[in-house]
Amino acid sequence: MTYFLPRQKPGPVGKVVVREALVAEYWKTRASIRSLARKYGVSSGTAWRWVSGKRARRF
Repeated sequence: MTYFLPRQKPGPVGKVVVREALVAEYWKTRASIRSLARKYGVSSGTAWRWVSGKRARRF
């Protein structure tokens, strides 16, 4: 008997492109992460993790 893990939902289309653009603009302009998150339509926590390279906090 073969068992398959459930599939994960695909992420939003173009997520990698948005991430690369946000990080590149941050390092180029040093704009605040909150303003960049608003501009690119992601949460400020996600933008902070992308820029800092840190993973989500574990509990």
